[in-house]
Amino acid sequence: EKYWHFYIDEFQDTSEVQFINLHPLIEHTLTKDEFKNSALIVGDAKQSIYRWRGGKAEQFMALVDNAHPINKAGGVEQYKRKTLRLKKNHRTYGAIVNFNNNLFTSLSNELLLEGHKSVYSKDRVYQIATKEDDKGEVIVDVINASDANNFKELACEKTLKRIKELLKREFDYSDIAILVR
Repeated sequence: EKYWHFYIDEFQDTSEVQFINLHPLIEHTLTKDEFKNSALIVGDAKQSIYRWRGGKAEQFMALVDNAHPINKAGGVEQYKRKTLRLKKNHRTYGAIVNFNNNLFTSLSNELLLEGHKSVYSKDRVYQIATKEDDKGEVIVDVINASDANNFKELACEKTLKRIKELLKREFDYSDIAILVR
């Protein structure tokens, strides 16, 4: 009764149990007054990182496609729904957007699970970069090591080397993001 507007971000990492618990709250608010109350759900299947704890990007995509069972429950179909797919990426340089497009297209061709293929297929995740293609850079290093200690040492050496290379090329520290598994 107290909340009439819901905003759920990073929905691609929501588990089925979490969504089952959220759904009654959202449905209740939307049935009160469809013109004054709202629910905004935002996510990006490519950013799904919590599968290990039940996050399910397929659930998000089913909701987007109006194919999730919850879309049919309790009169949800009567709500004014609007689904927007953002085809243009305005925040990220073209080199990075293009890398992601190629990576996810390649992955969707190689994935064995059909649900994953549908989430990461080119028609679902491809974006157009609006920033320059000649800016931004992605480098993937694969480190082969004999054991965990050797890997840690090699990874630290490689990371420091990469930072020094970028600084030499006149990047600022604030320009650099290093993702390490």
